[in-house]
Amino acid sequence: VDSIAPHLGVCQAGVPSPPKLAQSETMKLYAAHLDFTAIIDEFRLDPAFPPDVLADAATATDQHAAGRVDVTHIPLVTIDPPGSMDLDQAVGIAMLDDERYRVHYAIADPTAFITPGGALHAESLRRGQSIYLPDQTIRLHPPALSENKASLLPNAIRPAILWTIDLDPAGAWTDYTITRATVRSRARFTYEETQAAYDAGTLHPAIAHLPAVGKLLQTSAARRDAITLNFPSQEVQQTLDGLFELIIEPRLPMMDYNSEISLLAGRCAGTTMANAGIGILRTLAEPEPTAVSRFWAEAEHLGFTTHPTSPGEFLRTLDANTSRGMAIMREAQKLLRGSEYLDLGANPPRSHAGVVTNNDGVRPEYYAQVTAPLRRLADRYATEMVLSLVAETPIPDWVTRDLEQVLAAMTASGRLAAAVDHACLDYCEAEVLKTFVGHQFPATVVEVNPRQKTARVFVDKPPVLADCDYGGASDCAEPGAELVEGERYCVTLSEADPTRRVVRFRF
Repeated sequence: VDSIAPHLGVCQAGVPSPPKLAQSETMKLYAAHLDFTAIIDEFRLDPAFPPDVLADAATATDQHAAGRVDVTHIPLVTIDPPGSMDLDQAVGIAMLDDERYRVHYAIADPTAFITPGGALHAESLRRGQSIYLPDQTIRLHPPALSENKASLLPNAIRPAILWTIDLDPAGAWTDYTITRATVRSRARFTYEETQAAYDAGTLHPAIAHLPAVGKLLQTSAARRDAITLNFPSQEVQQTLDGLFELIIEPRLPMMDYNSEISLLAGRCAGTTMANAGIGILRTLAEPEPTAVSRFWAEAEHLGFTTHPTSPGEFLRTLDANTSRGMAIMREAQKLLRGSEYLDLGANPPRSHAGVVTNNDGVRPEYYAQVTAPLRRLADRYATEMVLSLVAETPIPDWVTRDLEQVLAAMTASGRLAAAVDHACLDYCEAEVLKTFVGHQFPATVVEVNPRQKTARVFVDKPPVLADCDYGGASDCAEPGAELVEGERYCVTLSEADPTRRVVRFRF
């Protein structure tokens, strides 16, 4: 322990406030043996597919092959996490002139392989969405479909839904088309690879304009005030040699630029359905004025100089890879609560405060999820609606018939996915830390609850966000001091129980 402690970030004697870690330093600690079977059993997850579903996936062929437009000449590439095989999106961007861009965005088309009323169809309605564990994925569709026939794998000709979206010099979309097409992705990249290529000036020609378009969309009228939370992800990853590690995945600019393209297609889809009064929106109410006031107070308390601007514009200026940046990003989560799927057939349209803002006189925009149909059920249905609305053809009967079941499946599976993710993270944290009970670690205070005498702290190494007990001011850095959100202290690990998935610290 004495030899390894400095490398873990364990506090040394006489060091009440450890120096900040370099932002580029990787923060990880390995666990050799993790078994997620108990979590799979607890949440009643089903990794296996019934035989009839597997048979359907194995024999399925493209039902829309005759009506597709061949656009294999358009250069497209995919950008995904390492090891991903269910590739939903491929992007290519061209300049129309010195100020305008055309975005080509190909989305996987699993609908082409799924017969309404068949075994695949029924199973996807039951599952709702893919659920990810560190060592496996509980998929929405069998691998024969999601990782092969429908996946936009590199150098493979695949059926897809092609969005072609034109942007004006201010970053507003002026027009778009959507059609069933045949595409060919030229290459598969990870976010890290695209960021390295961007930094080196060697981006693939298909995405050479992605940084410029991403920045343009971020500052466009519809997006600049939206409350977008781009903070690093705390994750459990399995290494090639079978070990598990806790990591903080830095938020790379190329992640955000790529995300803007997905949001752009979702904005086109949502606005089209809202104008027609039929479809599925993803909505989130604007934060209450009292919540915004509390947010500004927290920002000032954490040492940020605020100015007359929106929370969304302010958050875009932050470096969330720093401790204080991460702390205020987590405070901003309180502004975004209550997201839901909205059936436009029974409700008036509502926007999504994390995607678009309609408070500055621009045309109203709305948002729908349409860019991950291999992983989310709702995307497949929303896409079919937009295809029909744009082509001015009737929406397929199976789409409207299933709508209520789709919304219920998305709500239930969304909660399940979040619960499983938290359970896996909590389990790994406890397993990694269980031999260090009683030792001190440097930590940043993220949130303080004086009434309950608890705080949420973020430990640097290994990267853990956990509860921390304190008895009052005397437990803090100096007698008479109070805990300060955003400040760093040494905390003692008081409990790490993998069975109960509990990690707890104390001051």
